Amino acid sequence: MIILLEPAQYPESLLKRLKVDKSNIPTSDQEIAEDIQFTFGEEWQEFSEIMPEHEKEFTQYFDLINLPESKK
Repeated sequence: MIILLEPAQYPESLLKRLKVDKSNIPTSDQEIAEDIQFTFGEEWQEFSEIMPEHEKEFTQYFDLINLPESKK
């Protein structure tokens, strides 16, 4: 998973998943549209499968990332 948000902008569900104590995260002065963040996440929950005809296109979004190395 690639997270581009500042830790102060992580949704509660991500904080729980990462087991992060929110009280240790510095606040951020950047604004974030929480409603859009929420609905985007909800869409991925509802439509989490990729149709076979779109599989190649979907994987091309991530072809520059070496996943085993990114876990270091």
